[in-house]
Amino acid sequence: MEFGTAVQALTDDVGIYISGRLRYILLQKGGNDFPPKEFSESLVTDCEQVISVIVEAWRSSPIQVEWDIEEYIKDVGRYPPAFPPEDEVVESKPVIVRDVQGSHLAWYLPRAMSEALQAGWNHKPFNRVLFALESLQPYFASSPPVSRKSWRNNKAYFRGSEASVFPPGIYDRTSLGASAALKKNSAGSKRFLRDILEFQALIGGIIFVLHPAQYAIMRGALVRAASPSLQIAPGETIEDWELYQEIIGTWASCFTGLSIISQREAPFHRDGRSPPTMFDVLATFGKVVDPDIRAELPGIGIRFHYNPGTILAVLSKAIRHGVSISKEP
Repeated sequence: MEFGTAVQALTDDVGIYISGRLRYILLQKGGNDFPPKEFSESLVTDCEQVISVIVEAWRSSPIQVEWDIEEYIKDVGRYPPAFPPEDEVVESKPVIVRDVQGSHLAWYLPRAMSEALQAGWNHKPFNRVLFALESLQPYFASSPPVSRKSWRNNKAYFRGSEASVFPPGIYDRTSLGASAALKKNSAGSKRFLRDILEFQALIGGIIFVLHPAQYAIMRGALVRAASPSLQIAPGETIEDWELYQEIIGTWASCFTGLSIISQREAPFHRDGRSPPTMFDVLATFGKVVDPDIRAELPGIGIRFHYNPGTILAVLSKAIRHGVSISKEP
């Protein structure tokens, strides 16, 4: 049975539209494209907001370190940051962080998520993504923070006992298929993925522009994973094939994993499962602006204001990063 991916159905078009508009605005090449007629009004608004912030970052003076990321990866910690630790450098405007060769280490995109995405769902006064998260409340309630070696679900890093981490993904750690978290709350998970379909596509469209090679690799993996003639390792099977088909049909992210973090700080760390030259994307949502919350890249010596609407793309395996917990409710 043939079944397609949401990446093919939507995310490719989002990436093509954003890249075409940027090519016209920044390079005066190509036409000033109109969005595909299939795009909703809210998705067009979201795309235009992302485009405007990427343009601002591109035209701003970059933050540059004096080392090569390829050499840095070979000997992490040897190279000095762009700013010494005693300098309290907190960035609030869109900017690109790059190495001495011009390779991009991070993109800081505050306000990249539009007001429509942040503060309205059919003109109602609530956040569209936060509204979608209601579908996951049964999982949060059944998965409180615990004391364990991994910091990712260690209660010491959470503000409240009801907060948790929901790590949905297409792949789990041992076999191809829906992750354990998706299986545990499959009805809520499927509803959640449908509700954030356009947000997933928007993140994919951003990677399409920031790192085209990464997008092509990840897209190829997802399309192959959707093929009925998929070849897997001997002895492996795809569990819950029907659920897997449903999930991949609403999985518009070009990534194979998505974690939702609630009421938790993230201590400085590197993401060991990510390729060293590919971006991970952090996005923050909320109802209250906290002037004290920061996303920090200590190896570069830079802190970013990290308020609702911010997107931070970073080489998460190579560059240590962390996020403080909000003091606001």
